[in-house]
Amino acid sequence: MSDAEPTTNKEGNPCNSYIEAMSVYTLTTVTLLTELLLALRENNLDGFKHLLNLGLQELGLDVLDELTRDFLVPLLSEAESDRTVAWYWGLSL
Repeated sequence: MSDAEPTTNKEGNPCNSYIEAMSVYTLTTVTLLTELLLALRENNLDGFKHLLNLGLQELGLDVLDELTRDFLVPLLSEAESDRTVAWYWGLSL
């Protein structure tokens, strides 16, 4: 085993996960991306809209746009992508 000291957080406690090392901003962004993807996969329009609104309030338009365009869209299947477009137009697939 290594004799190196464990990584500690700002309170001096050992970090047991990557989550403790993330900033609140990064953790919020990653959590929002995860929840948006889950809402899409569950076909939950109201939840998806609520999360978009929450992301807009917490992170701002520029960050939300980058998050959805650069990270969420590439993760979507063709059916999920079609569903998102249909929701935008007020339809249900």
